[in-house]
Amino acid sequence: MHWCNWYICVDECVNMKKMKIEIPGILFLSLMLIFTSCSNPDNLTNKNILSNNNTNSVQKKDTSNNNRIFNSLNKNEILRKLFDNADTDNLGFTVWKPNYCESIKNNISYDGNCHTSLDTIMYFRDAGTKRACVIFGTYKVWQNDSSKLKYGAGIDCHFCGAQIGIALFSQTKDDRWELYFFEKSFTSLGLFGTWKIDNGFGGGRSHIDVVYLGGNFPCLELKGGLGGNEGIQEGYSTIYSLVEIPVKGYPVLLSKIFEYEYYGEYRENGRNSKIIAKKTNMQLIKNNTEFFQINLIINDNNKISTEEYVYSEKYRIYLKTK
Repeated sequence: MHWCNWYICVDECVNMKKMKIEIPGILFLSLMLIFTSCSNPDNLTNKNILSNNNTNSVQKKDTSNNNRIFNSLNKNEILRKLFDNADTDNLGFTVWKPNYCESIKNNISYDGNCHTSLDTIMYFRDAGTKRACVIFGTYKVWQNDSSKLKYGAGIDCHFCGAQIGIALFSQTKDDRWELYFFEKSFTSLGLFGTWKIDNGFGGGRSHIDVVYLGGNFPCLELKGGLGGNEGIQEGYSTIYSLVEIPVKGYPVLLSKIFEYEYYGEYRENGRNSKIIAKKTNMQLIKNNTEFFQINLIINDNNKISTEEYVYSEKYRIYLKTK
């Protein structure tokens, strides 16, 4: 008899013949498991507990939006919630421990932690709803011989700016604020370790502003301070959308839609020749379209020219037309 099969013999009294009924081994094992479960009521109790836990988990997920509600845009409440009740240093910065990925992207200070400041709050409207853009700066902080903390101009390398974090809030009907976007390290801005004060080396401070590139098209402009090498300076402005833009079929917030050099220098004839300055101003042309046209007015060694850009619905960026 094969080990995988069990045989039960039953005598047929009428035909005086034996019938062989084959029951697969897997059926036998199933019957044994059912018998074991029925004989141990604790298994049924545990099953009910697990079922209840799953139900509670779903309910918690449904109400998790409450974690994104802020009673006000108070600096301390924002930092406490977004940075998990982190400590504060004597500069007033929030001190938090980065994970591996965050340590690669952020400025790490003398103590192996990140020191972050809430730098500014700007308000804008999107489709009739009042919203807020909160800007954080993560700075490299040093401790001098007298244990005094220091940050800012000259603390970091020439092209090392502050790490800029961004949080976006939407005002609710009861005048509270709901968080719908947060990134600790969105991009870098500034020179010599800072963006919000003059870098101390002649380049001036950087700027962050909300600009409208359409009647209902709020954007965030990050304008870096001037920096360069060998006496040649340059400065760039980058604009990101504050409304969702479909990118490859998916809605994306803070998608980069335009960038230009607002100031640049070059030498007229080789290394030691005269430095020529090229200055560019951005001008918005308000037309009847949903998105404004951008004109760049360029002054290159007193020669004035204009470049025109329009928003492309296909590529979701501004493209040069002239």
